[in-house]
Amino acid sequence: MFSIKLQKFVTRTYSVVLDTIFKKTLDRLYKNRDSIDITAIDSTGFTSGYCSNYYSWRIKKWRRSYVKTSISVVVSKFVITGYKISGKSVHDAKHAKTLLSQCHRNRRSIYYVMDKAYDFENIHELARGKLGSIAIVPLRKRERK
Repeated sequence: MFSIKLQKFVTRTYSVVLDTIFKKTLDRLYKNRDSIDITAIDSTGFTSGYCSNYYSWRIKKWRRSYVKTSISVVVSKFVITGYKISGKSVHDAKHAKTLLSQCHRNRRSIYYVMDKAYDFENIHELARGKLGSIAIVPLRKRERK
């Protein structure tokens, strides 16, 4: 039910409006040159609840609408600094570049904390090289074949 409301909200609201709301909130909480200590980044996905699984099973048709949301949040104040929403299932790391750039544009963060799904060299290079920040990501166990 929540994902349906989220889909409707996103389709009816321009992203410029959400960007402005988040930017104004950050401006009220932080001075111009202040940087954020720790920003957390994570993603989650929602499936559509338009029809029940029983109904889908009966007619042998499966609905697969899906919403993937990724957000970045200031850990100390729980304020959203960036977001990315897509209408299909994508890997968490695909949203990372957009989120890191969006966060840095709104307010610079010293540390970015992410889960194992974001452990890719290009994410570390972006955080370290372009943004001048440190990405704290646990190592993924890579299977050797």
